Amino acid sequence: MWLLIIFGALVLVLAIFVARAVIILRAQVHRYRDFWQAQNQLTAPKEALLYVALGDSAAQSVGASRPEKGYVWLFARHVEKQTGRPVHIVNLSVSGAKIRDLIDDQLPKLAALPKKPDIITVDIGANNMRGFEPRKFESEFKEMLGQLPDGALVADIPYFGPDFHRHGGKQAKQANKLLERLWPKYPVLQAGLFALTKGNDALSYYGADLFHPSDKSYRLWALAFQRAYKQR
Repeated sequence: MWLLIIFGALVLVLAIFVARAVIILRAQVHRYRDFWQAQNQLTAPKEALLYVALGDSAAQSVGASRPEKGYVWLFARHVEKQTGRPVHIVNLSVSGAKIRDLIDDQLPKLAALPKKPDIITVDIGANNMRGFEPRKFESEFKEMLGQLPDGALVADIPYFGPDFHRHGGKQAKQANKLLERLWPKYPVLQAGLFALTKGNDALSYYGADLFHPSDKSYRLWALAFQRAYKQR
C-alpha cells in the first residue's frame, strides 16, 4: 500500500513538473520571439557590424533564463569585444524550424535585407532528427549550404544524449557523419557544436523542458561560434 502511495506521489510530481515545463516553454517561445522582433526593428548604431542569425528555437534562446543568455546575444557581445565595434543583431530564426523552413522562409528574408551582413550564424537540423531521413537531410543541408553567403558560420548538429536518447542521440551522430562530406565542398565555416556539447547530460545543461539548452549550455554554443569566427 505504501509503495503504491509513494509511486503515485512520484507520478504526480513528475506530471506537475512536465506541465510546468510546457507552460514555461510556450511562454518563452512567444516572449522571446517578441524580444527579437523588437531588436530587429532597432536602428543600427553608426559603424555597427550587421549580424544575422538564422535557425530554430536555439537561435531564439529558448531554454535560457532570458534571451540575452542565449548564444546569439553572447556571440554578438564577444564580437564587439574582439572588434571594438558595435554589433547590430537581426534574428530571422523561428522556433520549430527545420532545414526546409530555413531555405524557403529565412533565406529569402536574408537576401531582401538592404545591407549585406558582416556575420551570419546558422543552427538548423535539430528538428529534423525525429523521423530522421538521411537522404532528405543531406540533400536539404546541401541545398542550404549552396545558398548561404561565403563565410557563414554554420553549426553541426548538437549532442542529443546517448544513442538511445528519444530526442535523437543516434540520429545526431548519423547526421554529422553526413555533414563531414559536405563541409569541404562549400565556403562556409563549421561551428563544432557537437564536440563541445558531447557528454553534457547533467540537468544543469538543459532548460525547463529537459531538451533545450540552459544558460550554461548556451555558453558552449556561443563558444562554438566564437571558435569558427576566429577562422575568418
